[in-house]
Amino acid sequence: MQEEHPEEVEAREALNRAAVLLRIGALVLEREVDPGVVRAEAGAPDDVRHVEDARAFGLVATGPDGRVVAFREKPEEPVEGDVNAGTYVLEPRALAAWSGIGNVSIERRIFPSLIAAGRLVFGFVSGAYWLDLGTPETYLRAHFDILEGKVRGEPHSPAPFVADGAVIDLRAHLGRWVVVGAGARVRRAILDKNVRIPEGATIGYDLEQDKRLHHVTEKGIVVVEGARSSVDIAGIVI
Repeated sequence: MQEEHPEEVEAREALNRAAVLLRIGALVLEREVDPGVVRAEAGAPDDVRHVEDARAFGLVATGPDGRVVAFREKPEEPVEGDVNAGTYVLEPRALAAWSGIGNVSIERRIFPSLIAAGRLVFGFVSGAYWLDLGTPETYLRAHFDILEGKVRGEPHSPAPFVADGAVIDLRAHLGRWVVVGAGARVRRAILDKNVRIPEGATIGYDLEQDKRLHHVTEKGIVVVEGARSSVDIAGIVI
């Protein structure tokens, strides 16, 4: 008989003691789930999200009271609907019948069996940030969203980024994803998105120099352009 890893033993014992919160690893979400929010017969509330295209997820059908009545296969055509968002609160009695039989899919076997047996499974629709990281495109999107502060509770880097020692005058405007290097000075200027100002550089202090490198308006405003054409990475324009 194969020896169990200590982590497996600890996980099984936790499942036998009390309600547990389970989340699929390939997700970015900001919702906090209270394991005490529901004490249903089956003890299996499910996090549900509404999406415009459910083909990648499959549909979750719920009644007026939020009770899940069916898990449906992934549709072939793009349709909107509620989908399983990969966050569960499970009571020990919801898993009792599956103890000791190896790997079991919650979505394909456990939940459908509970529903078919008339046990209570609830879906709670949330509008908080949620993103499945199942593709390179969504993985990239999640990084941009976190950096822009769209995901509550996640550390993010403010945009634009101004290094220590740089001086930005109040009359300067910095666009999206601008980076100003250490010791640089910027005044009476508009920095377009994606502009990088090197360490120690000056913008708006020597107009003759600025005119050789950038556009200067009649009122002496220096306009520093970023990439002349947008860069589209996996459908994300930056």
